[in-house]
Amino acid sequence: MYSWRIANSDVISSRVRLTSLIITFVSLTMGSTLTTPIFELYRQQFNLSDQSIAIIFAAYVAGVIVSLLVSDVAARRWGHRAVTIVAVLVSLVAALFFLLAETAISVGIARVLSGISVGLCTATLTTMMRASLPATSAAICASVGLATGLACGPLLAEVAILWLPDPAHSAFWLYLPFPTISLLLMSMLRPTRSLMHLRQFPVPETVSNSRRVILSTATLCCAFALNGYYLSLVPSLLQRDLATTHPLAVLAVTILLAAAAMGQALVRHVSVRLVEYIGLALLAIGSMCAAILIYVGNGPAFIICTGVLGLGHGMTTSSSLAALNTAVPSDRSATATVRYYIFGYLASALPIIGLGWLSDQLGLNIASITFFLLEFFFILACYVRLVYLTRPAAASHVVAGVIQNNVKD
Repeated sequence: MYSWRIANSDVISSRVRLTSLIITFVSLTMGSTLTTPIFELYRQQFNLSDQSIAIIFAAYVAGVIVSLLVSDVAARRWGHRAVTIVAVLVSLVAALFFLLAETAISVGIARVLSGISVGLCTATLTTMMRASLPATSAAICASVGLATGLACGPLLAEVAILWLPDPAHSAFWLYLPFPTISLLLMSMLRPTRSLMHLRQFPVPETVSNSRRVILSTATLCCAFALNGYYLSLVPSLLQRDLATTHPLAVLAVTILLAAAAMGQALVRHVSVRLVEYIGLALLAIGSMCAAILIYVGNGPAFIICTGVLGLGHGMTTSSSLAALNTAVPSDRSATATVRYYIFGYLASALPIIGLGWLSDQLGLNIASITFFLLEFFFILACYVRLVYLTRPAAASHVVAGVIQNNVKD
């Protein structure tokens, strides 16, 4: 009876810990997308161009990348829990900067702080989940938490725009309770011993594994580029070029990220390889359809197409992270995860800066069509590479089966 109580207590403690990690992940990533519906307000208030909006968005990514570079070293020295608490505190400071922001420069500084917060928590919380769960389950929890947080941010900001005065500031008053709750949860969380000693799964270092890591990173870049485009430019595209109302423009961003979270949840029991195939196919089809719908100027159909892109986005993100977790040894998980996210966030910023410049020169609709065509060809290249990598494995299984049958005979 006593041993049963101890085991039951450990299960409850593990569930509470995992729930706290997910809540914190959602809270911090939510703060990073609060500005998506407010960008149009900033454009009018500060007389900003599309390229200026893209640069302000990229300031957030710069903060993410800088903090990702130091998060692994900091976690090894002070512990993952301590780094996560610092991330929550930085998120609170970023919210205060947004509340006091009166110029475009101050908004840019607040965005950098928001990026630092997300960068510190992204790889750290992913690694903590990896220590508590098997590789595939950890990847799904991390991906769903990220997508859910990103989806909730625009919704919370839209509530402020529709029903509260001075929405550029009131949205952050609504947001403040979320990182505050996360700070309490992480403070009460019991520190654990070094995560490098938990759930160690031997993974041989092979050329195939290295190629698998590169492919996982490339597919994440395709998904995160879509993130950057939707979070920075799609609301303006829908309102200015596709004659859509502001709530529907914000809804498109939420649909993308909510569909991504749904796609990850729906395929949690499906093999990683099949999910990756389906996800890349949906992204390719959705990208080509989106380019056509922007060309013909059909806003409602573009929003529906966003749901297809979201499903592909979610499947691709979760399957690529799961493949990375299984290809990388546990003692190198944190470093590999940091590099994985750095490339992803670079892909969410650098193309958007170029699109902002192209939008100012040729128009946002031409820039958007160009983006989706490039996205289509990059996804197609990833799909071909995936087929190439998985064919030898499939062939070896067939040969092994034939040899085994011959031995039996």
